[in-house]
Amino acid sequence: NNDITAIQLSSLEVPTRCVADLLSAPRDSSPQSDVFHMLSNRPFHEWGHDEKALKGVLAYIERYGPYDGLYGFSQGAAVVTALSKPGVAEGFGSKRTWRFVICACGVPP
Repeated sequence: NNDITAIQLSSLEVPTRCVADLLSAPRDSSPQSDVFHMLSNRPFHEWGHDEKALKGVLAYIERYGPYDGLYGFSQGAAVVTALSKPGVAEGFGSKRTWRFVICACGVPP
């Protein structure tokens, strides 16, 4: 959920150093813990790890990018890692334009 991601990025002082666009995962989900409801009342989402999710991120990057780097939390870390593997973006007809990724609390989708 983007509220929680914004909290995480603030604790890293990202908003004072750069501009960050936040992209929601495509599938509705439940929070892993009720504690998350204390941080946000907005819906929760999950990525999954399939072509649709990867293509969706690449389409966002093509539309709103280019970006210097990508940040992924939890399942998002697996998504940005998969997209950063040499040849993956190109295999989807896209171009890898980012130079780095930041992965936080990465878990497989």
